[in-house]
Amino acid sequence: MSSFKCKICVEKKNLGDSVSLESKICCTCFTSIQIHQRVASKISFYKKILKEREEMTPIRKNKIKLIETMNNIFSFSRGDILQLNMGDISYFIEEYGNNDQISALRFWKGRYSLKTYDRSYFNFDKMIKTIKAYQNRINSSNQIKNKFWRFVNIIAKESKFVVLKDLLKIKLFEYIHSEQKSNYTWLKDFIFEGVARIYEPGLLPNIALYFFNNYERIFSTLMTQIFPFDKERISFDFPTVNSRTDFGLKLHYRYNSQEVKFIKDVAEIFKVKWDEPHVSRFLFINCIKTITGILDEVFKFYYKKLKIRSPVRSIVNISGSQQKSTKKYDEVTYWIALREW
Repeated sequence: MSSFKCKICVEKKNLGDSVSLESKICCTCFTSIQIHQRVASKISFYKKILKEREEMTPIRKNKIKLIETMNNIFSFSRGDILQLNMGDISYFIEEYGNNDQISALRFWKGRYSLKTYDRSYFNFDKMIKTIKAYQNRINSSNQIKNKFWRFVNIIAKESKFVVLKDLLKIKLFEYIHSEQKSNYTWLKDFIFEGVARIYEPGLLPNIALYFFNNYERIFSTLMTQIFPFDKERISFDFPTVNSRTDFGLKLHYRYNSQEVKFIKDVAEIFKVKWDEPHVSRFLFINCIKTITGILDEVFKFYYKKLKIRSPVRSIVNISGSQQKSTKKYDEVTYWIALREW
């Protein structure tokens, strides 16, 4: 059988081991490159997040550079450092420590090659400590990115972000029941059980006070578990109670540059006429408005219990709003009022 020399590992291989006749790359090296690119992409995104938060300190920069070095080593022969468990990573690093020379992938000027290093070049103990500290952080930031991208695509396709006749809110409810039913059910049970504990026979429960005491848990679950907003960039302030069913709150979120780009891209794909900042505002506020689905059920339950014959539903009013847009981020702030209608 014909053979070829792989241009990455420079080993002579059978032609059947090549990715294609033109590439002159063996299947093993091709797989290593795919792993390296996937991990490098995740690390790159995490670096962007740190820069946007102004948290890229010199110490963190050096630690991430060490993780990138680990990616060069592990992707060639051991696998994805962001997916391997710490036991396997420790085992492989111990093996590397027993070798005089260590091979690693090198990406330079758009091309991959293989480079050999002396064992003394690496600090293996520091590698283990660093990947242990950063593996979950890098994975978590990328999971949020992927969830947000999928969410925005689904909502854009179904609604084109149109708010007329509550189309956007309706499609958000459909997303909840098809994609996040278990989390939504948990939140509904949490609210129902909490309101039941403060129920006084003969009186409408003080639902506003219950929200006052639990607003962070309720809205954090809604916005960061049911909807894919980042809990690191959402905040709640100034809860107020005006009656037993009237509750106010300030909600703030900073879309990062990646999320802003996602919204802009899908708006273009689905030919959304609004400008991107306008879309991000409507998306955020309509996600908040889905809390009315649970509140409507709470009101109906207690109105029936108290034999009050009056049509009732809950609404979310906007008592104030702010938006600040830059190249790096897009901040939205709303003062909302949840009340019985």
